Amino acid sequence: MCGLLIAIGLLIAPVGALALTWDFDDGTTWGWTAQESGWYSTRGTDDATTVYSEVEDGVWRLAPVPGARKPTLQLRSPPIGEDSALFDSVTLRLRIIHHTPTEGTLQMRWFNAEYTRLLGLNQYEGEGPFRTVRYQLYPTQWEDITIDIRALEANPEVEVVWQDTLFEFQFGLDIHTAAQGPADHPSFVEVDWIQLTGVEELLLGELSPQEIVVEAGLPGALFGEPDFF
Repeated sequence: MCGLLIAIGLLIAPVGALALTWDFDDGTTWGWTAQESGWYSTRGTDDATTVYSEVEDGVWRLAPVPGARKPTLQLRSPPIGEDSALFDSVTLRLRIIHHTPTEGTLQMRWFNAEYTRLLGLNQYEGEGPFRTVRYQLYPTQWEDITIDIRALEANPEVEVVWQDTLFEFQFGLDIHTAAQGPADHPSFVEVDWIQLTGVEELLLGELSPQEIVVEAGLPGALFGEPDFF
């Protein structure tokens, strides 16, 4: 019976859908935006700078901010508006345009109903249960970089609140921890696709990202009421 349900789900899935995947093949960012990461920048979040961004040949290309000591990026998703329980993992397929791979960190932060509740009660301290950060080697060849949400939840030493409606999520890329200046910056970070998926989401027949009619790089323009199939 389970196999039949999966087969039916695959038949009714939107053509071209592969989980909740943003693949940039249509020449847009699907509402994703990018700026210098305030989590790592010495200038702070309020002074974070919008980075150069373009989509070409199905690839989202980003350039670190010229003049910044460290090459950092913050990638912000469009509104999600779906139950967190549908999703088990997030994957970035990316590479850097640089002469060698670089060592840095990758941070993921997310916002859900519990985050909003604690914020409203003034009981929110830091980003611990709504954030994960790890060492990351940034490759010069295409590579899939996955954050396994269920593995995080299974770790007794880490508190993770991955529940209720997922409003949005963000990546913080510290691309070269030891960078001394612009000479150590990669020319570009290229993203082939981003995927948010899980067992429950696949059983529903796979979600398809809804088109966001907003050009990338317009701050504050992405937080309207989400409208999904």
